[in-house]
Parts: sequence; C-alpha cells; structure tokens
Amino acid sequence: GFEFCWLCRGPWSDHGSHTGGYYNCNKYDKSNAKDEDSRAENVKTELEHYMFYFHRYESHKNAMKIADEQRKGADKKGTALMEKFDVRAADTKFLLEATEQLINNRRVLQWSYVYGYYLDQDKSRVSEKNLYVYLQEDLEKHTNYLSELYERPTEKIADYQAFVKWKEEVTNYTRVCQRFLQNFVEGVMGGLTVQEKY
Repeated sequence: GFEFCWLCRGPWSDHGSHTGGYYNCNKYDKSNAKDEDSRAENVKTELEHYMFYFHRYESHKNAMKIADEQRKGADKKGTALMEKFDVRAADTKFLLEATEQLINNRRVLQWSYVYGYYLDQDKSRVSEKNLYVYLQEDLEKHTNYLSELYERPTEKIADYQAFVKWKEEVTNYTRVCQRFLQNFVEGVMGGLTVQEKY
C-alpha cells in the first residue's frame, strides 16, 4: 500500500509538477537511489569483466583436458597409422610431440587469463596490455589450428602421400606453436622486467 517513485524511490506524495512532473523526477539526481544504481552498475560491469576472463580460463582448462586425452590416444592413433600406411613407429612420433605442445600451450593460455585479468586492472600498463593481448591472440589462434590439424580422422587420410603431407603439416605447426609460446612467455616476462625496474 505504499506508493513511491520508481526513479528516486521516494514517497509518491512528494512528487508533482514541482519535481519536474510525475514521470520526470528531478529528485533522482540528488537521491540515494542514484548512488545505489551507480554502485549496482559498477558491480555488474566488474562481474562481466571477471566472467570474461573466467570463461576463457575454463575454456582452455577444458581444452587442456582434451589435449591430455589426445596424448593418451596418440599411441592408438599411431598404431592405426602404422597399420594403414605400413610406416615405422618413429614416423608417428610427431603425434605425441604435437599433443605435448598442445598441453603446454593450453596450460599457458589458461593461466594467461588470470594474469590478463590483473593486468587489465592496472591502467598504467596500457602498452604492455596491448602487446600481451596481441601475443595471446596469436598463440591462441595457432594452438587452435594445431588442434584441428591433429584431430584429422585417420579415415580421411586417403593414401601414403596424404599421410606424409599431413605429418609435415602437423610437425611444422607444432614448431610454429612452440615458437609462438616462446614469444608469448618472453613478451610477458619482458613486460614484467620493464615494470620491475621502476
């Protein structure tokens, strides 16, 4: 039974033409309701900011579990390839190397979002943040591509020539990912070193 203004949350009986009209409350700007709304908006923004980093962290954590399963299945996949194309065990070693690289990349990417969350809080480190995001994006893109290459089903590899081509692609991209991981780590460490000097 209490009538109130939806804007300032004050009693409706205090409103009228002297407050800017019934639907244009000028008391809102000076009311506690405006402060509460501002605080709620800030909390919402902070939560959305946090959730972005949390979801990316979880995404890479789950992808790392998939990469671990791929590593466990690398021997089985290697055996299938040896039987299908009559190749040696050494010719399938690249599968284990690729999965190891994927696990390393996913681990770094997972924790990079924790670092990124706190780096984002420090507005004085904008140039470092820009380099960080650029390197992180590159590492993420190349890691995802290596994962796609690795996951190619053995049934889709038609003949020995296709196997050799696929093996070269995976091997080369494993090295590319290794280099991008190294660049990312060096970039982050370089940024930290610069900050620690000051």
